[in-house]
Amino acid sequence: MGTVLLEVLTLPEKLPDAGKTHAQLPFPVGILTFMSKIGHNQCMDAPQKSPHFPNNFYRVTAKGIQYRDGKILLCEDWSPLNKFNGKKAAWELPGGGVDFGESLEDALVREVKEEMGVDIAWVEDKPTYVWTERRGNIRGMEWWYSCVIAYRFELASLEVVPSEECRSVRFFTIDEIRTLPDINDQTREFGNLFNPADFQN
Repeated sequence: MGTVLLEVLTLPEKLPDAGKTHAQLPFPVGILTFMSKIGHNQCMDAPQKSPHFPNNFYRVTAKGIQYRDGKILLCEDWSPLNKFNGKKAAWELPGGGVDFGESLEDALVREVKEEMGVDIAWVEDKPTYVWTERRGNIRGMEWWYSCVIAYRFELASLEVVPSEECRSVRFFTIDEIRTLPDINDQTREFGNLFNPADFQN
């Protein structure tokens, strides 16, 4: 399957929405503004060559956030790319990479069905959080960056069909997501961004 890769664009210094956070800006302006500030232009080392990704691009990932009673649903992922220190699973948000030509919502629905064997009951019409994460020593590269686009959603059922990428599911508190050692790095960054006010309605 193809992989969607997002090029970082340099935007003008002054934008109509100046002063807003990247999560508040209209999509996709919010993503591009945020990434132009903390992405390749300032944080990355010299570009590397890889058969998977062109230089100066991000791999786009669509994730789902199911919030219940102050906790967040995570998947127990035992896939080779996600094992914690190569020995045990790393817990992460449901979802995965966006295929070429696929919408973010369609990607989330497909990934959840493939990995968890369940359907999505509903998904928010715009992302709740957007962030970037540096990944290391996988996919033939010493490092690369992913752009994670996360939506509030609800699964139709928690009776998942176990797979390598989702052996089980469990609800975690935000403090657990921020501090437990076997939380996926992308998901830990979500814990740092989390604001309960974003889940009041």
